[in-house]
Amino acid sequence: MSLEDFNSSSKPDKVIYSKVPSKEKAFNLIEFSLKNDRLIDIFGKCEIDYEGRASSYLAPGDRLTIVKPDGTLIVHKREKREPVNWQPPKSRNKVDISNENLVLTSRRRKPKEKLEITYEKIFSISSLLPEDEKEIQLNRSEEEMGDLIIEKPWIIEKGFKIIEREKETDLGYIDIFGKDKNQNRVIIELKRKKISLSDISQLKRYQKSLKKDYNNLRGVIVGPSISKKAENLLKEEKLEFTKLKPEVCDLGTDLTEFQ
Repeated sequence: MSLEDFNSSSKPDKVIYSKVPSKEKAFNLIEFSLKNDRLIDIFGKCEIDYEGRASSYLAPGDRLTIVKPDGTLIVHKREKREPVNWQPPKSRNKVDISNENLVLTSRRRKPKEKLEITYEKIFSISSLLPEDEKEIQLNRSEEEMGDLIIEKPWIIEKGFKIIEREKETDLGYIDIFGKDKNQNRVIIELKRKKISLSDISQLKRYQKSLKKDYNNLRGVIVGPSISKKAENLLKEEKLEFTKLKPEVCDLGTDLTEFQ
């Protein structure tokens, strides 16, 4: 389906694609897609300004922006897995033309954040209408491990209490955040497979991101086993490991070894 006739179509098309559109046509397609809960891919040369818990600026470059119907916005560079900028679900996204440039703005209220993407040139836009309501099914998932710990926090250690599940940080979400019997705050990261070096590094990054807020902060990684190299790094970083096999999430499993 072409950009010229998308507004006149009586039946929503799964794919609307435009190559090197004018700013006016790009604006119309993005606005149409935002209003109709479509998934949007924008490939273009842009600069990015962020204001919120911190502030940042990314100079012009060719990047891929993905806007999802739930408000999620992700900006990718040509390399690496992680996005260079992102906004979570329920963000409010809006498109404008300002000073002859196309501007895509994403806002959050709590915490107050603003991500502004200014396009110098757009190479292509795809407006998509995917049908995918299925959820991934993991055999004995980390979520199930978390459910068990929420129900029986003493599995971690005696006196452990839950403060928050899926605690948000600048780096992502911590699986479980709690406190021990001495009132020290504890970060819990759950892994359903053998703990690796990257898992330990992830836990250390979370710990560093919260150090400014808590004087005594422990980091505990939970999983079925741990590699030797990961165990050595764990000791070096003064982190902790608690063994918990995903299979104990089965109903009727004997949990007396944890008591």
